[in-house]
Amino acid sequence: MSKNIQILILILFSLSTINFNAKAQQITDNTINGRYIIIDDFSSFFKEKENNKICYMTIYNILDNESSKPLHIAANELKNVIKFSIKSHSEIYENQRNSKLVINSKNYIETFRTVLIKLDIKYILFNNELLNVDEFYSLVK
Repeated sequence: MSKNIQILILILFSLSTINFNAKAQQITDNTINGRYIIIDDFSSFFKEKENNKICYMTIYNILDNESSKPLHIAANELKNVIKFSIKSHSEIYENQRNSKLVINSKNYIETFRTVLIKLDIKYILFNNELLNVDEFYSLVK
């Protein structure tokens, strides 16, 4: 292989690596404005128990000085929500709170969408793609 071709291949490889790293950094960095959650695999996100759906999620970009009580009340007042609980403060990482959601199995995807909106969650990081709530809903309904 000629030296020019080797240099061209090296340049193209470097550019593609830089582009990939920049995209990954953008998503994992705190540059996402607004609250978001991460769902790697929707098929295993919810567990079934006693005819209810249960999920555990970490809510990102929820400030440490924010009270969790308004979120707790907003989610628990919804019709098909059996129970929503959220930690009152960040445990390990700043601006992240763990939560648990138990909802009725009937229409659970629509209920989940409504809960996300009530919690002011703007995005779902799903399969390394940042989606707003409605974009995510249209994929999984």
